[in-house]
Amino acid sequence: MRRRPHNAAFTLVELLVAMAVLAVIIMMMARIFSESTRAFDLGSKIADQNLKGRMVLDFMAREISQAVADEVMGFRLDSKDIELYADSARPEDGDALYFVTLSENALIDEDSDVHRNAREVVYYVTNMVDSSSGISKPLEGRYRLMRAMRGKQDSIACYQTNAWWIANGKSGASVLAENVAGFQVWCYTEPGAPAISDYDSTGSKPEQINQLPMWIEISLMIFDEKDAEHMANLDAFNAPDIPEEAIKRARRYVTRINFVNRNGYASDK
Repeated sequence: MRRRPHNAAFTLVELLVAMAVLAVIIMMMARIFSESTRAFDLGSKIADQNLKGRMVLDFMAREISQAVADEVMGFRLDSKDIELYADSARPEDGDALYFVTLSENALIDEDSDVHRNAREVVYYVTNMVDSSSGISKPLEGRYRLMRAMRGKQDSIACYQTNAWWIANGKSGASVLAENVAGFQVWCYTEPGAPAISDYDSTGSKPEQINQLPMWIEISLMIFDEKDAEHMANLDAFNAPDIPEEAIKRARRYVTRINFVNRNGYASDK
């Protein structure tokens, strides 16, 4: 008697094993895709943050390099403008830099009282503002770098260091960078000389009177949004490890600016 051949088929156990292996492979592929996407997003975020940081410094370098200082126009660095994270012992703070620049519009009529158009600029750090509720209120532990400016279209004789800003406040300001972890400026009067953290061309120190530094160095530290929120939470609880966290999480951008107009620009020329 001839037996009929059996048709080949998978057993239920074999199907379950195959489905489990397939599920593991799909999960592995999904994880690889997720990690790749996260790495790409992180890289894009870092590249975008680096681009913004360099753009801010490049803008500041172009403007500050045109500063002038003499017996009329002042240049001042205030390293005690604001203490970030409310602790003077912490390494990062927010300096304020006041200076005067001249526009490209030079004197044409020698009989005119108009010598040169000028503008007074200040860079400083202040709290970020939340306006989502319709009422602006400062965000504690969140800071931004600001630029305020005022111009004078006739005589430049009114520019005396930062007296106007002290009297009138830093109004009409624009935001240069948000989530700032630190903004520091150091002045140098000659090669080999130590850094100066407070500079005033209208003061009494001989190496500063009526002239700009030989060069300055600027350090700007910026958090991304997530790290800025984390640091604000630490600040709210006055956490002791804020300095280490700030240095670890923030990205630092540094530039050096040499002054071609260091010897001054007389107001009657």
